[in-house]
Amino acid sequence: EDFLAKGRKLAKLGVAAAAGEVAACLTLPAPGVYALTVFHDADGSGRLSRNFLGLPKEGYGFPHDPPVVFGPPGFDKVAQRFDAGVTALPIAMRYP
Repeated sequence: EDFLAKGRKLAKLGVAAAAGEVAACLTLPAPGVYALTVFHDADGSGRLSRNFLGLPKEGYGFPHDPPVVFGPPGFDKVAQRFDAGVTALPIAMRYP
């Protein structure tokens, strides 16, 4: 329920933004089910900037591209099973 809450992240990885496709590799502690989220920190604040309504002002994305209507999707909508080895997981960015 609280996978996006402050202090709940397992890891944070910064990767330079670029036009087109950007790839990153994140090492997980063990096989299992994890949820990922990505955002484009366009203003360099280190966090996803939001407007006065709490809506994102910067690009963001979740695995499986779930609908985002009245807030971020739940864990079950973005969770992915990761086994040993490399798993490619495409994430489409959404921009306001």
